[in-house]
Amino acid sequence: MNDLELLKHAKSYIDKMANGIDPLTNETVPESDLLNNIKISRCLFYVSGVLQGLLTGDSQRAASPRKAGRKCEFSITEEELSKYEFSQEPLTVSELTHRINSLVDLENMKPLHYRTITEWLSGIGLLEEKERPSGGLTKRPTESGEQLGISVEERVGIDGNVYYVNIYDIQAQQYIIDNLIEALNK
Repeated sequence: MNDLELLKHAKSYIDKMANGIDPLTNETVPESDLLNNIKISRCLFYVSGVLQGLLTGDSQRAASPRKAGRKCEFSITEEELSKYEFSQEPLTVSELTHRINSLVDLENMKPLHYRTITEWLSGIGLLEEKERPSGGLTKRPTESGEQLGISVEERVGIDGNVYYVNIYDIQAQQYIIDNLIEALNK
């Protein structure tokens, strides 16, 4: 293995550990594991940023990712996710994403974008692209998505126009939270 391959391999191990995954088995580590300690996880994300700077030749980032003004990619630990407050009322994916983002320190990390969740749900067959009556495409629940608890709700905007949003009941929220770390690592 040459130095570049070794650096990439080391970064992949550090990324997995930072996300609470054993890099040797690809299994999520127990809640009590040292890797799920928030200070350890953040340290590993920092080191990952330094290694990314080395891999891309960004010497400023390699010396200090924070000084370079770049934020790490979104990540969350099992411990942080355990603090998610489920809503009995169905939520939009934007509301759900906002609740997830509130669980982490976004000072040095990019926030989770709702598209990350909707693209993942599309990839596993819970959402699909449908054509809107007005043209363009939108994501709507598949039959499996509906069974999971994703539905479509009609809303009226402040301009009086009717629009439709996907909403996620508590069962769908639970599924997303239970599988989020794995989905982010794909």
